[in-house]
Amino acid sequence: MPFLPAFDEEPSLLQEVANGNQKSFRRLFDYYFNHIYSTALAFTKSETDAEEIAQDVFLKIWVQREKLISVRKFNDYLFIIARNHIFNHLRKKLHEQAFTDHLVNYFKETSHLPEQQLLVKETEKIINDAVNQLPRQQKLVFA
Repeated sequence: MPFLPAFDEEPSLLQEVANGNQKSFRRLFDYYFNHIYSTALAFTKSETDAEEIAQDVFLKIWVQREKLISVRKFNDYLFIIARNHIFNHLRKKLHEQAFTDHLVNYFKETSHLPEQQLLVKETEKIINDAVNQLPRQQKLVFA
C-alpha cells in the first residue's frame, strides 16, 4: 500500500492538495483508490461501474479540493462522498431499468396492433433496400 503520512501529518497533506499540489493528491488517490473501488464493487457487482464510481469520487475531491482545508478526518469525508456517489449511481440504475421495462412492456402490448405491424414491415423494407444498395463487401456486415 502506498505511503500515507501519520495522522498528525494528514492536515498538512490535505492543505497541499487544497492548494493544488498534484503529487499530494496522487498520494491520497493511490492510498484510497482500491478501498473505494472495492466498496463500490461490492454494491454494484460491476467492475466497470466500480472503477467509474471510484474515479468520479476522486474527481469530485479534486474539483472541490479547497474544502479539504476544513476536513478533520479525511477517511470519514471520503467515505461520505463515496457512499453518496454509490447510492446515486444505484438510484440512477433503478430508474434506467424501470424505463427499459416500461419500453419493453409498451412494445409487447402494441406489437400485435395492425398499425404497428405495418410500421415494422415498412421499416424492414427501407433497411433492406438501403443494405441492397451497398457494395458487396459492406453488405456482408449486415448479413
